[in-house]
Amino acid sequence: MNCIYLPLLLVLHATSSRSAHILPVELDTSSVAGTTSDYFLSFTIDAGAIKGHLELVRNFTSRRLLNMARELSPAVWRIGGTSQDYIVFNVSSKEATGINVVMSTEQWDQINRFARDAGLHLIFGLSALIRQQNGRWEPSNALQLMEYTSKNGYAVSWELGNEPDLFSKRGACVKAVQLAQDFQTLRQILGCLSFGEASKDGHYHVKLAGPDIASLTGGNYFSDFLQAVGDGVVDAVTWHQYYKSGAKAKVEDFYSSDLLDRLIGQLAKARNLTEQYVPSAEIWLGETSSAYNGGAVNLSDTFIAGNLWLDKLGLAALHNHTVVCRQALVGGYYSLLDSNFYPLPDYYTSVLYKRLVSSRVLYVKNSLKPGRLVRVYAHCSNQTTFSNGHVTFIVINLINETIQVQLPDSLAQRPVYLYLLTPGGGDILSKQVMLNGKILELDENDKLPDLSGKRLAAHAAIAFPGLTYGYIVTGATVAACM
Repeated sequence: MNCIYLPLLLVLHATSSRSAHILPVELDTSSVAGTTSDYFLSFTIDAGAIKGHLELVRNFTSRRLLNMARELSPAVWRIGGTSQDYIVFNVSSKEATGINVVMSTEQWDQINRFARDAGLHLIFGLSALIRQQNGRWEPSNALQLMEYTSKNGYAVSWELGNEPDLFSKRGACVKAVQLAQDFQTLRQILGCLSFGEASKDGHYHVKLAGPDIASLTGGNYFSDFLQAVGDGVVDAVTWHQYYKSGAKAKVEDFYSSDLLDRLIGQLAKARNLTEQYVPSAEIWLGETSSAYNGGAVNLSDTFIAGNLWLDKLGLAALHNHTVVCRQALVGGYYSLLDSNFYPLPDYYTSVLYKRLVSSRVLYVKNSLKPGRLVRVYAHCSNQTTFSNGHVTFIVINLINETIQVQLPDSLAQRPVYLYLLTPGGGDILSKQVMLNGKILELDENDKLPDLSGKRLAAHAAIAFPGLTYGYIVTGATVAACM
């Protein structure tokens, strides 16, 4: 194993509060530790946008929204959530009837045009609560939607039901074994239809994903479903994760290593159960953000939330997850864009991730160790931005003091590029973010600002102030990324 030692972490015995904290980190440069996908960083829009009389769907003609979504391409775009189980499709009606909301062909066409123009792969959640008297899923309405989709050549994948382990809270009950049978029925239907052209959509091979459970921390719904459904039915296994309730979240949660560490065991459980029961399937975090119930007010949409988002991406990549769907592009306090579709801090962090990070994962020693106050992850650099062989480091400083990154000669012998993200005005609760000291804002044409890194000379020390994060791209190359 070829190892490079990088002093990237915290030294607890620093003699001065003004001193930068340093601790070596070991990087395996001989081989990749795993592979995600070009669609790894993806996003959702809650199905409530449709249930809420399509107010958001009508905005899919917005140039700004289209520009913002396109910058995250390629990505999976999931439309799902609690409301998906109350949406029905009708080729003529636009009006809601009873508890359900009717989605018309015009509305569905608009959604698919947006996905096409933004370069997104659409995955849509079908209702699992339309059921027969014998308890089985009734597929007739879903079939109507899927036949229309196939006829129009739309490239769409499908889910069935949202968080079925919580159906009892909505007065329904669908056991894991029954849901598995419903998925088998849906898979048979999909075998008779085609959706779009695979050559035009790189993630077309995932036709069916599920079960989109709410949590891995309670009960056996997830394992019971996987065992019953059998390998070859779902192309991607999906589960949801939030750190805590938005109503109970506090600012200190957003830089708590203890809170971030809770995800490690959940990711490992999802990976292990998938490999045991459905080894041919991909593993997706199908819906995830900082806090559930819409996010935490004035926390989930601020600079400090980037700690949780970047750490989640780093950990998921190390646990064989190929897609992470951020809740949400728009809507709620955890969104990437505000209500007028202007970027919030996590949006810019996500665009930089797309540009700098490739699907090839490298292993940093201790990157799965609990209690890390400075978190470091590494990938081979994205070859559309940098040439072959370079490394992108993700650095998250959870302490309120400066750390110093000092690359060893093997990586410091050439210039590096720094992408340091700091809060606007120095306030970690700011809804603005600075890149290398410059506020990031759209121009008058709704285009992104310059997101270039700062070139630092060979052997330069690299400082990350307290409670900041960012990226470092090496000028030197390593064997694993060639």
